[in-house]
Amino acid sequence: MQRDAPSPLRAAIHRGRRDNPKPSGVAQKVLDYMAQLPLEIVDADLELARSATELQAEHKLSCTGRLAAALAVHRKASLATSDKDFARVEEKLEILWTLGV
Repeated sequence: MQRDAPSPLRAAIHRGRRDNPKPSGVAQKVLDYMAQLPLEIVDADLELARSATELQAEHKLSCTGRLAAALAVHRKASLATSDKDFARVEEKLEILWTLGV
C-alpha cells in the first residue's frame, strides 16, 4: 500500500516548489521505496516532545536520538541501533545493539 508522503517530507523533496504536485526522478523512487517498507511516520506531538526534552536534560543525545528514544519509551518498544550514544539511556528502554555498517 503506497502512502502519500507527509507534507514536511514532500516540501523537502520539492525544495520549496509548491507548484509541483508530484516529486520527480530520484525523489519519486525514494518515496516509492519507502512506501514498501514497514514504516510508520509519527508526528512529534507535545507529549513526545516533552519526553524527549526530559531525556535530553538527563542524557545528552542528538535531537533525532532523543525523539527516537522517547518514542520507544512511550510505546514500550525496543530501539535497534549501533549508535553507542544510546548506552546513556539503556536503563530507560531496551536497546537492541546492531552491527554498524
